[in-house]
Order: sequence, then structure tokens, then C-alpha cells
Amino acid sequence: MITGGVKTTPVLAMQLLCDLQPFTNIIEKNAAILFNRLIRLPNNSFWRDYDSDGGRNLKTQKGFIQCVRENIQYKVINDVPFELLSFANPLDYAILDIRLDLVLNVRKCDLSPTALHAIALETINTRFPPEEWLNIYTDGSLLDFAQGAGIGVFSHLFFYLHAGPLTTHFDGEALSNYNENNCLRVQNCRELLGKIKGKIVFQWIPSHCGLWENERADFLAKKGTGILQNFHRDLTLHSAKLKIKRIFRESFCLTASRVARDKPWSTLCKKFHGIPSSPRAAAVAKFRLLTRHDCLCAHLFRFHLVTSPICVLCDIGQDMTAAHLDECSALNDLNCIVKRYWRARCLMT
Repeated sequence: MITGGVKTTPVLAMQLLCDLQPFTNIIEKNAAILFNRLIRLPNNSFWRDYDSDGGRNLKTQKGFIQCVRENIQYKVINDVPFELLSFANPLDYAILDIRLDLVLNVRKCDLSPTALHAIALETINTRFPPEEWLNIYTDGSLLDFAQGAGIGVFSHLFFYLHAGPLTTHFDGEALSNYNENNCLRVQNCRELLGKIKGKIVFQWIPSHCGLWENERADFLAKKGTGILQNFHRDLTLHSAKLKIKRIFRESFCLTASRVARDKPWSTLCKKFHGIPSSPRAAAVAKFRLLTRHDCLCAHLFRFHLVTSPICVLCDIGQDMTAAHLDECSALNDLNCIVKRYWRARCLMT
């Protein structure tokens, strides 16, 4: 809900402030996501093979499929898209030893990186001493969604790979634990590893706490994001949804920046204006002063709600605008523009 604006405030300015897209964008975005879900239905090729040019069922308007396919710039479709898969718990199919805790019951947000580093080291050396275990550190990294995520694996032997375009760091995390490879030597090694009766344990450790091996895995994952990719990767529904949302967000930002050009509130197109994080009274004052829809005399005079745009609080004879508040003699005892604004509004009424 958008509050604090006046009736004359441009709707686009309020949408930029609250990071909201127009309903038309939201409807088209959800339609594109639904279409990508439909063409991935397992054992059902109706939506993939639907002939949208073979005739229209509706006489007065276009159908759902026709509208979606006409928005070529929003279409994220593969020739053979991944089918929808049902959610499954890996523990239902294999016995895995997964440790999501440390030797001390702590929360990452409550401790400094130095303390987390010490606890992570204690966990590794207590549960998995290097002389008895082979410790392998894996990580995934995402720097640019369009380019894709990277995979990093660090141990005595280490490597880094590219997870493919339009992947996330979660894909990198998953693929770092499984990498399909048709090399005969790799397959032979895996067969030998399968015969070893050793125990495999997955242990979570906090990231970015200065643990050298984990930082090396993160470095390799970031390095993997820079590998040039020449192949086309089939998109999962999750990646398709992320790309569709990104396309619509960029399209809205581009349109908004074009409309807001030369407007006093064009800074709302940037993300560092800081208005939403301010207290309510300060945020409302800053937003009104920025858009110049501030209910001061100069603004109200445009709508014939007052008889003159001249400031009624002092005798300087200037128009009562946001810039005049810094010079108004009736507000000299206040050194904050927010306090000056609310004092002026109070004295006006």
C-alpha cells in the first residue's frame, strides 16, 4: 500500500519509490510464467504443440496462448524444455549423513567472522580430523544471472566449472557435488570409489568467516563464472521464472527512466535514495519535496486552492517552494529540512 502521497503525485513516482510494477506488467509476467509451466507438464504435449496460428477460439479478443507468444521479448522457451519434476527428499532414496550444525549451537548473525572461524575449525578437527578423513570443500557462486553460476571444488585436487547460463548459486552448489563426465578414466575412478567402504558425511560450515579451504572453494566458484560458454542450456522452470522476472523488471526500469527524464523525482530510478529506510515522517516529507507535490503554497496555487503562491510565513515575497524553506525567516530555528517542512505545513493550517 502506498501512503504519504497526495492525489496529484505521479503514480510512476510512487511505483518507483515502493519498487512496484504496473498491474499490466504483473499480469503479463504471470502469464509468461504460467505458459512456461504448462509447456513443461510431463506426459502432456498439448501446450507445447498448440497451434496458435490455426484459428482463434475467441471472436472479440485474442486467446491466452496467442497473447503470450506475441510478447517475443518476454518469451523464455526452449525447443525441448525440462519437464516439471515433483519435489523429493533425497533422504527417502539414500541414507546420507548430513550435519547442519556445529559443535556449538550458534547463529551466524550473532557472532563475528573471527568467532565463526574458530568454531568451524573446531568442528572440522573434532568430527573429521584430516589424518582420518579426506576433507573436500565445495561452493557455488553467482555474479551475473545472465552469464550463470560457477562451481568450485577444493581439496588436494581442485577444479572449477561453469554451471551454465541462467543458473543460480544454488545450481552451482548442487552441481559441485555431482558432475556428469563421460571420460573413461573418471568413470573408472568412480567405480573404484564406489567399492571403497568408506563413510561420506556432508558437513555445513559458515561461509565468509576466513576459513582458508572454504575461501579457496569460493574463489574457484567465482572463477568458474568467467568461463565463456558456447552451448545452449535447457532451462528449468525455476531458471525460466527468474529470467522472466528479470526481463520484466529491466523493461519497467527502462520505461520508467525514460518517462522520468528531466523530472525532479528522476533520482527515484536509482536505488540509493534512501527514502524507504527513513522514519515515516521523514520519508513522507522527503518524497513530497522531491516530487514537488508538497502541498506548499506554490503547489496549491497551481490548483487554485490558495490565492497566491507567495510564502505566508515571512515577508520576503518569494514563492513558497521546497527551496524557499531554507531561506524562510519563520523557520530559522530549525536546521533540518524535514522539520522545516512539517513546521511550515503546521503554520499554514
